[in-house]
Amino acid sequence: MNLDWKHFTLNTFTDPRGSLTPVELTDFIDFEVKRMYTVHHNFQRRGGHAHLIEREFFMLASGTCTAKIHDGAKWHEIEMKANLDALYIGGNVWHEFDEFSKGGVLVALSSTVYNPDRLDYIEDFDLFMSQFSNKS
Repeated sequence: MNLDWKHFTLNTFTDPRGSLTPVELTDFIDFEVKRMYTVHHNFQRRGGHAHLIEREFFMLASGTCTAKIHDGAKWHEIEMKANLDALYIGGNVWHEFDEFSKGGVLVALSSTVYNPDRLDYIEDFDLFMSQFSNKS
């Protein structure tokens, strides 16, 4: 099973006019972007699932949040800051976002279009973890 995720630190360039954070997508993702969405005005945890197929790229346009990733063996917690941190989440990686600052806006790029039947989702953490208990 390939558990594929990566944390990136983005570069920001600042001059007297202000700051610019370029994101060359081919440096971070290996998929064609089919959908973009934003997560904003959050007061509770978001995500809390893994995808069977979908791959995603996340970055904050403003504010901060905590990303929690489970790799099948342990939790990884990343304090994400706008225009500094980005995450690539491949298929079959549990991910969730919490502790959004006021005004926090998470931008997501996806390899798939949204399918409301959610057949691509594993939304039960115990079911997600059961994949690893049978591996030697």
